[in-house]
Amino acid sequence: MKFVTKKKKLLVCLSMVFSMSLASASPVSAGTVYELYELVEGEASDSGYLPTYDPAAMFDLEEDSGQGTDSSTVPSENSISDGDTQENQDSQDDAGPFSDGSSDDGTASFDDGAASRSVPDSDVQLFSDDVGGNDDISLFSDQSSEDTDTSSMFYYASSYRLSDEGIVTPVKNQAALNVCWAFSTLESIETGMIKRGLAGSGVDLSETHLVYSAFHGQNSDPEDGTSEETFVPITTSGAITRWTQGSGNRFYSTATLARGYGVANSSDYPLSLLFDADVIDGIGNTSSILDNLVNKNVQEARLKNCYWLPEVNYQPQLNGEVEFRPDKIKIIKYFIKNYGGVEVGVKANGTPNPYDSDTNSIYNPEPVTPDHSVTLIGWDDTKETAAEQPGAFLMQNSWGSSSGENGYFWISYYDRSLKQPSFYEMEYETLGEAEDVVISQYDGTGYASVIKPLNPSDDLRISGANVFTSTTNQYLKEVSFYAAAFPLSYEISVYRYVESSPDTGTLVYTQSGSLSYSGYFTVDLAESIPIAEGEKFAVELKFNDKNGYVPHERVTTNSNSRIFTADYGQSYLYDGEKWSDMMDLGYNCNICIKAIGTATTEEIATVPSKPVISSVKVSNGNRATVNVAESSSDIDGYDFVIGTSPDMLKTKDYTQVKKNITKSSVTFSYIPKGTYYIAVHSYKKDAEGIKNFSSWSDVYTLNIQATTPGKAKIKTCKTGTGTLNVTYARASNAYRYEYVLTKKSFGSSTFNPSSRVKTYTNRSYEKISLKNIPKGTYYWGIRAYTMDGDTKVYGKWSVKKINIK
Repeated sequence: MKFVTKKKKLLVCLSMVFSMSLASASPVSAGTVYELYELVEGEASDSGYLPTYDPAAMFDLEEDSGQGTDSSTVPSENSISDGDTQENQDSQDDAGPFSDGSSDDGTASFDDGAASRSVPDSDVQLFSDDVGGNDDISLFSDQSSEDTDTSSMFYYASSYRLSDEGIVTPVKNQAALNVCWAFSTLESIETGMIKRGLAGSGVDLSETHLVYSAFHGQNSDPEDGTSEETFVPITTSGAITRWTQGSGNRFYSTATLARGYGVANSSDYPLSLLFDADVIDGIGNTSSILDNLVNKNVQEARLKNCYWLPEVNYQPQLNGEVEFRPDKIKIIKYFIKNYGGVEVGVKANGTPNPYDSDTNSIYNPEPVTPDHSVTLIGWDDTKETAAEQPGAFLMQNSWGSSSGENGYFWISYYDRSLKQPSFYEMEYETLGEAEDVVISQYDGTGYASVIKPLNPSDDLRISGANVFTSTTNQYLKEVSFYAAAFPLSYEISVYRYVESSPDTGTLVYTQSGSLSYSGYFTVDLAESIPIAEGEKFAVELKFNDKNGYVPHERVTTNSNSRIFTADYGQSYLYDGEKWSDMMDLGYNCNICIKAIGTATTEEIATVPSKPVISSVKVSNGNRATVNVAESSSDIDGYDFVIGTSPDMLKTKDYTQVKKNITKSSVTFSYIPKGTYYIAVHSYKKDAEGIKNFSSWSDVYTLNIQATTPGKAKIKTCKTGTGTLNVTYARASNAYRYEYVLTKKSFGSSTFNPSSRVKTYTNRSYEKISLKNIPKGTYYWGIRAYTMDGDTKVYGKWSVKKINIK
């Protein structure tokens, strides 16, 4: 697997103070319109679960305050279409009496820099393959937190276990190791893979590989964009400890898997190595037995998405009341039933002891911070616990099969510690062999906090972007990122030939979609984007909702759990007016955007230079011929657009579009009176036929002074033996009309149009009668015109095919 090289300033935070808080950093300058929210990690525990104040949970507040939709749907089939458009050669001008010189799509929206490669808005779906009869299952409405009705918790059958379908893996024992989070993550992954048919019931993934990868993320790979970054194992006292005692949570698992370390089989990296390392590696040094543990080519599958489900116990404000939202329980049930085990954090230890041996269940009646991580694999609505009401989830623990009921415990629906429900979706390599996968990234330790507008009520939507340098010829195929809140819509833009900030490059691709959950997501691009070795390119992520906070990798001075790096020229923010380097803003961190592609030995086509409109000539009052200066670069064609707004390239609202033009000029016809804006970009096709677009030309302003008449409408067209009788409705702004009878739809006329001019009258329609017409098939056409001085200004032809007996 290849990585993009980066040279960065190393920032290591090793403060020994731990607290739970979320602080807003002060704006760095008077003109700044956004602020940084910093995540400070909470206390670690002996059981291995590191609680964090989850920004994704906090920003879930937007959903419950009426900003989001009132329902969620998880379809099982990917609905993103390829968005291809037709590439038929457009006519250049009026080739005959009925040619209007416009493109077939007329006023249709044009696909901007991506041309035929943009795709419509669509959801990122849970799985790309068919998972059976679970398509389009609604999760019901997302009830307000004030609604105490718990009936929605019992949407499914009163009890269910994944083992009912043979979806279960053996209970393991973490013993004295402080890494419960790795066991719960991999149990969720294993059950999900079995559920999808990607693995059999004997699948056994390596906790050793995951834990080691998290705490030994640093490597010597010169092409790894995260080579200096890693999580650091800590204790409750804030001291660095041996890595086998490193606490963690879903943020550790997600970031480690997402950076490309994948998952491996336990047969290759058995759990015994983890125990051996705990003995050998007692002072924090890496044992020689594990020197070569991180091997990116042994991965059995890679992380596609991680769904962070809505919180049952939700704390909208720090030190505020924790809301119990029983309606969210149905979503956990939904994921267990349809997709596999759900990882959660729970409070398993403490005083008073939350465990009740009589019912083999955990129940914390008051809001408390989790200290342990488990996997929920079923439920029973009638299960009695220490809670007043029945109902509990069945959880698979990592304390061995001799604990609980063969290693399983129950946790009440009403437990106030249950937090961070998560589901991990994996996939086999769809991009080719692992060594051919190219990951461009800067966020080795993943999402830690977010940037948001200073005033959430503003319409401002912040965009973030990363600029990468490709280490090989590749085809960019996926973009991955974190979503801090839901629901939200996003837009991905890719720029080639970037010099510094994204706007110095050429916009070559856009794709949009929406998300129903927070978490980590990988979006398949509808088209592969060629990137040449050594080329700078940028990937922009724009969220189009108030929920659109920009996640980034960062650690505050109150935490020592991460080592991360950042440097100038890597991550940028767009505030609606300009791009700014994150380092210049004082935010020493990187935005969490990854670009994932496949290496190729094929030659990558270069992007043509920006075209220049040399002139625009107006003829017949309402026809504009656009001429482009000859380009020094080899190109295959042009796309021309005209519209009424100077922002048309952003809004994609065009009045006429001329695509796939092979000449350096084109004519727009029948342009109404007013001010217009014209732009053009060129393209060059690569070996796969993919278009590589130049940037758009500067916008040319055009003023049309003449009034264009409306289109005359043919009402009736009656034929007889050698006769034709036509009626037509008058056109707006018409002075007179011309009509023609021709043997060809485009070509010379049978009758001379100039001798067939009818003068406009006040009647609502005109009647025309012709006699002595030879037998045959003809085309009858009529158009109106006005006068601009001595010049006739024509409207569009109305045409009717007729047969003369």
